Amino acid sequence: MRIKFDPDLDYQREAIHSVVQIFAGQECRRADFTGDLIIGNRLSLCAEEILRNVRAVQLRNGLALSDTVAGMNFTVEMETGTGKTYVYLRTIFELNREYGFLKFIIVVPSIAIKEGVAKSLQMVEDHMRGLYDNVRYDYFIYDPTNLSQVRNFAASDYIQIMVINIDAFRKSFIEPEKEHKANIIHRPHDLSMGLRPIEFIQGASPIVIIDEPQSVDTTVKSGEAIASLNPLCTLRYSATHVHRHNMMYRLDPVDAYQRKLVKQVEVASVEARGGHDGPYVRLLGVDNTGGSITARIEMDVLRRRGGAGGGVRRAARSVRRGDDLQAISGGRDVYRGYVVEDICCEAGNEHVLFAGVPEAVRLNQSIGDIDADGRKRVQIRMTIREHLDKELTLGPLGIKVLSLLFVDRVANYRWYDADGNPHKGKYAQMFEEEYIQAMRDPKYSALLEAADPAAAAESVHNGYFAVDRKRDAAGRRMFRESRGEGATQADESAYQLIMRDKEKLASFESGLKFIFSHSALREGWDNPNVFQICTLNDTVSAMKKRQEIGRGLRLAVNQHGERVHGFDVNTLTVVANQSYEEFVRQLQAEIEEDTGVKLGDAGQLNVRNASDRSGSGGPGRTTGVVREPEREVELPVEFDTDELIRQCVSEIRRSPAVGRAGPLVRKARLSIGRGGVGAEVNADKACVLDGSCVANEVDEAQALPLPDIVTELQNDTALTRRTIVRILMQSGRLEEFKANPQAFIEQVSAIIRRGVRLCIQGGEKSADTGAWHG
Repeated sequence: MRIKFDPDLDYQREAIHSVVQIFAGQECRRADFTGDLIIGNRLSLCAEEILRNVRAVQLRNGLALSDTVAGMNFTVEMETGTGKTYVYLRTIFELNREYGFLKFIIVVPSIAIKEGVAKSLQMVEDHMRGLYDNVRYDYFIYDPTNLSQVRNFAASDYIQIMVINIDAFRKSFIEPEKEHKANIIHRPHDLSMGLRPIEFIQGASPIVIIDEPQSVDTTVKSGEAIASLNPLCTLRYSATHVHRHNMMYRLDPVDAYQRKLVKQVEVASVEARGGHDGPYVRLLGVDNTGGSITARIEMDVLRRRGGAGGGVRRAARSVRRGDDLQAISGGRDVYRGYVVEDICCEAGNEHVLFAGVPEAVRLNQSIGDIDADGRKRVQIRMTIREHLDKELTLGPLGIKVLSLLFVDRVANYRWYDADGNPHKGKYAQMFEEEYIQAMRDPKYSALLEAADPAAAAESVHNGYFAVDRKRDAAGRRMFRESRGEGATQADESAYQLIMRDKEKLASFESGLKFIFSHSALREGWDNPNVFQICTLNDTVSAMKKRQEIGRGLRLAVNQHGERVHGFDVNTLTVVANQSYEEFVRQLQAEIEEDTGVKLGDAGQLNVRNASDRSGSGGPGRTTGVVREPEREVELPVEFDTDELIRQCVSEIRRSPAVGRAGPLVRKARLSIGRGGVGAEVNADKACVLDGSCVANEVDEAQALPLPDIVTELQNDTALTRRTIVRILMQSGRLEEFKANPQAFIEQVSAIIRRGVRLCIQGGEKSADTGAWHG
C-alpha cells in the first residue's frame, strides 16, 4: 500500500502560492554559473520589489504587513498533520518551474525530523514527477563521509535537494577557536579540491528551508550557522513558531480543527472512583517569580450547597507556605494537619513538604492516588477497548487501526538477563493479559484472526526503540534505553524502523496493531492511522500536549492509500496519565503560547456533560436536577420529621447501589474554537480491575478510611444528628458506606436535601439567619 497525495487541496495550494508569489516578476533562469563548476540560484529582483510582493500576499491572506524584508526570512505556519512537509517540498518544484531555482537545502533540528523528511521525499517522488513532467532532480541526506555529494550539489544543472541536521554545521560557530573540533563541512578537504565543503554550498546561493525553526534557529550561533550557507532566502515552516519573520501564510490549530483537516481529539483520564476518602495531593508546578513562592497542586475540594452538583471534586489550587489544605478543601477532615511547610523551586528537585507528613510531594507526582501499576493496567485496557471498537467500525471501510503506547523505560516493555535472553516487561505482560481478556468478549470475536487468543496477543504488538550493537540470545539486536531528546545515533535506528514501515503499518498485510515506543522519540514522525495514544510514563508526561497528539492528528488512509475525511472516522483518543481537565488547560495554554492567539478568557474551561445538553441551562452550562438556594436560610415553619425520615429511607433503599471504590475512566471530547478549548464529557466508564491482577477489592486488610458520616451529613444538610442516625439505621444500606465512603455520603446527602425541600414546599416565608433546621 502506498499513500496517495491529493494535489488539489485548496489550503495547501494557497500556502504554496503564497511563497511562490514572493518572487513575482523574477526572470526565469535555467542555469547560472557563479564560479568554477558551481551553478547557483540568482535573484534579479530588488528589495523594494520583493517587499511589494510580500505585502500583496499578506494583504490577500489577512496577515500583518511587513515593513522590511531585510534578511529575506519568510514564515509559513501550518498546524501539525495538515501536510507541512508536502507543502514545502512541492514549493521547491513550483519555484523551479516559475523561476528556474535549482538549489535547495532543508535544515532540520533532529534525527527524527531528518528521517521523516527523507521518508517524505521517497513517498512523493512519483507524485512530483507526475505533476512536473518528469523533471530531473536528486535528493540526499548530508553525510560528512561522502563529500562528493556536496560537490555534485553545487555543480549540477538540475534540481538538488540536500537535507542536513543543524548540528552538522553549527559546532564551528559555538567553539570557533577549536578548529580541530569544527564540523567537517567547515574543514578544507582533498575530496573538495582543498576547499571547505561549505564554500561549494555558499557559491550555489541555495534557498534554505528550515523545518521547525523554533528548534533549529534557537541561538545567535545557530543564526550565524544558517547565514554561513549564504541563502538566497530562508523559508521557515512550523506549527509552533517562536519568531515570525514576514508571515506569508497561516493555518492555525483552530482553523485546522474547524475545517476538519485533522482528527478530532478525545482525552480519557483514569481517576479513583470513590477515591476521595483519603488525602490526595498532586504537585502540578512551582513558581518563584514576582517575589513570592507558590505551588500549584491538585486536591479534592468540597462543593457546598449552591455549587454545581455538590459533593467532592478534584481541582487545582495555588498554595504558599502556611496554607492549610483542610481549610482550602472546604473543611474536609482527611486533610487535617496538611499545612504547607516548605516549597522547593530548585530545578529537578521541585517538591512541597507538609507539616506532620513524612513524604514530600514531588513535581508531577502524587500521594493518595490509585496504585501506579493499577492505573497503567486500566490505561492499557482502555486503549485496547477503544482500539477494538474502532476496528469494528473502520475495518469494513478498509482502514487499519493503530495504537501508540509511550513508555519512559524500555525495560518496562522488554528486558534482558545476563545471558542475553529477552523477557517481557511488566507493560508487555499487562498488555497481553488485557488483550486476551478483551478478545473473550463476544463483541470482538469477529476480530480474532488466530484460534489461540494468546498467540494473537503476542503477534499484535511490538516495540520501536533504539537498538544496540549487542544481540540477544536469538541473534536479534537488543533494545536500549533512549536518553535526552531522542537525538543519539542509537535512537536513529528506531526512527529508521518507524519511517521505513510507515506505509506497511497502515496496511492490513501487517498484523502489527499496537506500537510501543519511547517517550523520548517524540517528534518528527507520525502515522495517519494512529487512533489511540496511551501515555504510560511513571510521571505526568513532560511532552507538550500538541506534540503528544501530533503523532496521530493526520487524517486516516484506507487500503488504497486515499485520505478519508470526516470526524465520524477521524477521532484520536488520548489515554492520558492525568485528568482531562488539566490536559485541556495545558493544551489551550500551549496553543496560546505557540500561536500568539488568545483563546477565550484566561483560566476558563468549558466542561459540560453530554447528558446536560438538553437541560434548561443551555449549551455550555452544567445544570443539576434541583437548583439549590443561593444562600442558607432558617425556616421557622414546622414539618413532620417522621415523614421526612420515612421519605428519605424509602428513597435511599430505592437508589442505585454504590459501587466499590476503584479506577474510573472519564472520556472528554475536545472542541477547539476562538473561545477556547472546550471539553464535553461524553462517557463515564467504570473500569473495575480483576482482583487476580491488581488487588482493588475492599477487604478487612485493605479497608478504606471511614470518615465521620454523621458529622459530614450534618454539615451538609443541617439536620440534627439524631435525625441523621435514624435515617442511616433504617436505610439498611450502611454496608455500602464501607465499600465507598465518599460516594455513599454524597448520594445520601443529595437524597436528604431533596427530601427537606419537598417537606418545606408551599411558599412559606423564611427569615435569613444562616442555618437550616430539621
